[in-house]
Amino acid sequence: MIRARLQPVPLLVLTVIWVCLWGEITPVLVVGGLLLSALVLLAFPLPRLTLGLRPRPLALLWLLVTFLGELVWASLQVAWLSVRPGPAATGTELEVLLNTDHDLVRTLTSEITTLVPGSVITDLDGRRMRVHVIDVHTPEGRAAAVERVLRTERRVMHAFGLEPGPAAAGPAAPGGRP
Repeated sequence: MIRARLQPVPLLVLTVIWVCLWGEITPVLVVGGLLLSALVLLAFPLPRLTLGLRPRPLALLWLLVTFLGELVWASLQVAWLSVRPGPAATGTELEVLLNTDHDLVRTLTSEITTLVPGSVITDLDGRRMRVHVIDVHTPEGRAAAVERVLRTERRVMHAFGLEPGPAAAGPAAPGGRP
């Protein structure tokens, strides 16, 4: 019972946080952090986390590279929208039906999508993700924005050893459902 509560990864993470809070590494702090972390885990047990994923290093690297590329490109586009002559850019809200129910994949997909300038996740309910995108006004632009989110999801799934299923998504009218 005690062994099940003292999982190595949470014990290590809590100890690292403890040492970081003090701002220095000493044997007393590390041992004290381990003891305090063990007490916290015994008092407040965490459920065992089993993700069932097999990270693929090259696919993870590709996910990072494509994310950084999208980050730079979208930053340039949003910067141009803010300084270009003409009316202010407006946005629209889309609904995307993700291909997986896996919590980590949905979370990473929404985080990556939100971190790229010009898009914000407004709601994530099960597999339904609502995304607000800037300067998208045509059906083709909405379809491209939905495809970008689904491409991100496929890259995340591939990076963690999950097989993507058939794409099931559809753009929505602003504020509406598909």
